Amino acid sequence: MKRKRLQILGILIGLGLASGIKAQAGEEPETQGPYTDLVKASQLLTGKRLKEAESLLMTVVARIPKNSSAWFLLANCLSLEGKKEEALPYAEKAVKLDPQHAESRVLLVELLQPLAKQRKRCFDLARSTAKLCKGNPLLLGRLARVLLTIHQPSEAKPLIEEVLSLQPKNTDFLSLLAQVSLSLHKYKAAEKAYAKLIKLRPLDPWPAESRANLLVMLGRKKEAVESYKQSLKIRPSNLHARHRLLALLKEMGASQAEIHAQKLYLKYYKEVARVRKELEKKRKVAKPGK
Repeated sequence: MKRKRLQILGILIGLGLASGIKAQAGEEPETQGPYTDLVKASQLLTGKRLKEAESLLMTVVARIPKNSSAWFLLANCLSLEGKKEEALPYAEKAVKLDPQHAESRVLLVELLQPLAKQRKRCFDLARSTAKLCKGNPLLLGRLARVLLTIHQPSEAKPLIEEVLSLQPKNTDFLSLLAQVSLSLHKYKAAEKAYAKLIKLRPLDPWPAESRANLLVMLGRKKEAVESYKQSLKIRPSNLHARHRLLALLKEMGASQAEIHAQKLYLKYYKEVARVRKELEKKRKVAKPGK
């Protein structure tokens, strides 16, 4: 019996979906069936067969109600189906049965986040859960996003930094770090994040333009000009960056030749944008049923 349960546990760990599944002390021998069903439910979740997984897990939690991982998988399944309110009490049950299970706690934090009356509890639970997520960039990242959503950038920033210590080339979190640092007036950290993004995403004009905007704010106008030009090499039709560059050149007293050249570029790309807009309107009119 014990050997069978260990074999099942090994399968679940291999799937990576139910790291906390385990037999609870004192369960009767006839619960061997539900553990097999738990493996199957995990496989159904992996295959995105959510309705089948939900039905099976409802049966499993009824048969082994003290198994925290069964409740977690059910809550996770319902959450993936978009049934957030239904998922909440099941996540609560999972955390109650196993308060140290990081995945259950993170899921509960995410389910509490939209509820205005639960905002403080969501914040407190997120802070205490972060300690259990060390070394896990996925869970740390999910917590950081919740904290940003509930307007707690100072609490989210160290979690984002921890994600990046584990995944230094994660451009999504480098972007988040830049934005959070700006909101906290940590301008050096923001500029450093933009510089890394420019290297990691050489075909993306946004990091160079964002760095230029920051440099203007810091009064480093010459560097800002170069950063705008770098962005415009990637996306010459960016009218916003063109306008900012032209205004900056005028402010700095650039040569008339350079200012004139930028005006011509601006005029040209404005016309390109106008023509594209007109063509798009014609396409919409030409489509049947539009």
